[in-house]
Amino acid sequence: MNSYSKILFDPKRAVGVGIAICSLVLFQMGYVIYHQLQDVPSNHNIILLLQATFTDVFVNHVTAEMIINAFITFSVFTLGYQVFNQYFRYKGMKELFFQMEELDLSTEYSERYKSLNIKIKVISNQNKIAMSAGFFKSDIILSTSLLDQFNDEEIRAIIYHEYYHCFKRHPFYTVLLKILSECYVFLPVIKSLVNYYEIQMELKADQYVIEQMKSTRQIGNVLLNLIKEHKSEPLFKGVHLAHVAINYRLQQILTPDTKLIIPILDKHTILISLITPLIMGIIILIINCT
Repeated sequence: MNSYSKILFDPKRAVGVGIAICSLVLFQMGYVIYHQLQDVPSNHNIILLLQATFTDVFVNHVTAEMIINAFITFSVFTLGYQVFNQYFRYKGMKELFFQMEELDLSTEYSERYKSLNIKIKVISNQNKIAMSAGFFKSDIILSTSLLDQFNDEEIRAIIYHEYYHCFKRHPFYTVLLKILSECYVFLPVIKSLVNYYEIQMELKADQYVIEQMKSTRQIGNVLLNLIKEHKSEPLFKGVHLAHVAINYRLQQILTPDTKLIIPILDKHTILISLITPLIMGIIILIINCT
């Protein structure tokens, strides 16, 4: 494997490239903000200070510098939108699950798996739902339809899988990374790294199930069943068991001792991601030369 291939497939090198590109862009943005704030007169009146800052950023600079301002503005507004959007989505989902919850079944399964020290909520729904939900303290959500579909051993595999997500705080990190990828959509390298992280967290959760149950049969049966059932219809968005990296997950189950080779980045992603810092670098040179 040559050096270029290592960047595309080796996790440490790929993450290093991604962090380097993102850090360069953030540094460039910070430099431009610092440069522009030097032109803003000090004022104890907060309204006048904000007005002067807005005027300086969007009026008093050359067109080239306005390009970086556009990137900064887009990132800031996208961050705000994504944070509020994720909050209200979570709040709406929480209220919906509260209305659908089967309290007796929730108590039964939470008690049955009390050694995991986690709350299991069972909701009445015709979809096959298995997910971990919650930003800071996650719960396991299972649907009655899912419980009716599988036997006790398969349900145990599902619960172990979701427990691993909760234990490692995957729901929280997934939301953070998705917000980051939306804020810096002009750096596709971030989205590629987020996708790789999602694949890895699913593979790790499956590995945990296999370690706990000393078998690949139960989680394998669950995956194959859900794939077969949802072949012609989209999966519920929260289902972790069958919608991410299914080929890799099946490959891991069929050949658990074989190391999976998962491509992380491709050359187009790297090249497109380099365009932004290149443009910003040229603009900063123009700023310093004028």
